[in-house]
Amino acid sequence: MTKGKIISWIKYEGDVLFKDEFVIVIESDKADMDVETFYDGILAVIIVGKEKI
Repeated sequence: MTKGKIISWIKYEGDVLFKDEFVIVIESDKADMDVETFYDGILAVIIVGKEKI
């Protein structure tokens, strides 16, 4: 995938995250994909809203 758009955030600022947990949903020209985190932690700040990435 070279282009996509964030269509929804599954987690929000301040949420506790665990490895392999889904965080956002990205829409590309072929499919919607859930994107997971690689680390445990806390989602401190959402810098990019629903827009192209």
